[in-house]
Amino acid sequence: MKRVPVVLSLFALLLFASCASASLVELKPGADELKRMSIFLSNFTEVGFFEIEDVSWLTGDDLVYFGIRHNYINNFKSRIRPCKVKNCPYGSMTIEAKWVAESVKKYFDIDFKQHDDAEEPLKAHYDGKLYHFDGSDGDVVYYAQVQTVARDGDVFHFKGHLYNVSDKKEIPALFRATAKAHTFGGKRTWALLSIETVWN
Repeated sequence: MKRVPVVLSLFALLLFASCASASLVELKPGADELKRMSIFLSNFTEVGFFEIEDVSWLTGDDLVYFGIRHNYINNFKSRIRPCKVKNCPYGSMTIEAKWVAESVKKYFDIDFKQHDDAEEPLKAHYDGKLYHFDGSDGDVVYYAQVQTVARDGDVFHFKGHLYNVSDKKEIPALFRATAKAHTFGGKRTWALLSIETVWN
């Protein structure tokens, strides 16, 4: 899950440029749809999910981490609460487990029911209803910019680059990702299947 910088070689560029197959249909989404796709994938890159070969291989700790970090970044005011226990040894913040499960379902289409303590990459204690954790800020955040899209049945293939949220001119990596068509809350969206990143 951790970012591992490598040289953006000619081989890597060719690899990313030649992932098309006979069954892929190139799409030409408009600006609004490209923005939706980019926002969807940025939900993973902003929490440091740059390398997922297959989402079925994600551990319970990985899913808890995603659910907590996603809500910490995007729903802090509505879902993150200070721990009511003074000097709580498990962390100063809490989130209801239902919000973690909802985020996992929304972005991965995984029914997450295994609630337990998480160790890596974020230490979190589960008390039967809430996760207790400590927040962290200050890390560089990268967003995804989708540039090309192809479709093979219900599977979408995205390619593009990452950029530093604080400096959009800093483009440190290329990515490609796959996601399946998904409906959540009555709205059409996607569920991630894989993501691969090559850093320069």
